[in-house]
Amino acid sequence: MDETHNEPSPEAVQAEADKLKAIYQDRKREAQAIGQKLNQDTVAERCGWAGQSAVSQYMTGRMPLNLEALLKLSKALRFMPSEVSPRLAKEIPTIYLAGSDPGDSKHHIRESDATPMAGTRARLPVIGQASAGHLEEIIERQEIEEWVSAPGPTGPKAFALRIEGISMEPRFLDGEKVIIDPDLDWCLGDYVFARRVSDNTGTFKQIRREGDDLYLCAVNEHFSPRYTRIDHDWVVVGKARWKLTDL
Repeated sequence: MDETHNEPSPEAVQAEADKLKAIYQDRKREAQAIGQKLNQDTVAERCGWAGQSAVSQYMTGRMPLNLEALLKLSKALRFMPSEVSPRLAKEIPTIYLAGSDPGDSKHHIRESDATPMAGTRARLPVIGQASAGHLEEIIERQEIEEWVSAPGPTGPKAFALRIEGISMEPRFLDGEKVIIDPDLDWCLGDYVFARRVSDNTGTFKQIRREGDDLYLCAVNEHFSPRYTRIDHDWVVVGKARWKLTDL
């Protein structure tokens, strides 16, 4: 029987599930190699789902993939949608508007650069917090003085941010570097680099929610101001993925 647009054959569903599970296993091994942990609960959290049940059902083929799930999983597990489901990848528009998990703020992702290239370990520019808002201009003027190798695969816009000040102590110390990847979805509790549009300055903080509002929060309880409400003047540039410590 021919496969229709809305009802893929059982064989097609299982083939997509097998590809998805294989990618998950690869990402799990990559995480273990750098001392990190990846499980289905982690994937579900990255996708903004309440639990790992949906992840399990997609990976076993008990539930056919849909476009929304495919896009979320492709970002959570870093693969191109066409690698798992060519049938659904054909439906992806050139620019896909995706809502981030916490709140109603939105950001744009392009299918062409929405996921990092698996196996690629790039050299990333090191930028200070004060100048990170001008990242593209700095790179164009070739003012980068330091580069580092990424610990693992990253998106094409990733960079290393040098921590400045004491606002994030003791979790992050002055002078340490964190890898910021704009192609990763962020959620509550993540550490992010955010940019204030009005003056193009940036800050590295933790995302937290209080009531209906989102805040950029300093880890250091003695830092003031510890909380900055995210309003229309703030843009979350990217999520911290790794911390690099100089010995």
